[in-house]
Amino acid sequence: MTDTMMDFSPFDGGLSPLGGMKEALASFVRNRWPVHTQKTIEREWGLTIDEAKGLIKGQASVRTIEKVLAHKNGGWAVALPLMGGVIGHGLNDYIASERDRLSHEAEQKRQRAAALREAQGLLDALDLGTGHCRDRARVDRRESHSVVLHDG
Repeated sequence: MTDTMMDFSPFDGGLSPLGGMKEALASFVRNRWPVHTQKTIEREWGLTIDEAKGLIKGQASVRTIEKVLAHKNGGWAVALPLMGGVIGHGLNDYIASERDRLSHEAEQKRQRAAALREAQGLLDALDLGTGHCRDRARVDRRESHSVVLHDG
């Protein structure tokens, strides 16, 4: 399975995360192996009959969940879609959201840096010690533009 989110989201805020994880794992196995689910997960993850039955019913113990995640056929291939089901969105969505957030922050910093460069240019054009203007044309060009510096 290459997707990091199953087509289910059992954690609606009313369940505990562990309860959500149990339901997510049950949905995961039923979706992945709709036929002969119990026998398949017994073989796939080395589960006992009772562990497999409990898992399918959404009643897996913490020990069974850990056994599945630690198994060579479990691991990240199970953990990522399982956590996506618990959280309500997959890893791909999280990465895209973080990329967009960081891109927005970078744009805000670029705008702030441009405003600071403009303010520095105005200060460079003025001789603050004497009150004289060293570059009147530069100041005149910027008089119509107000420089706004803010933390954003």
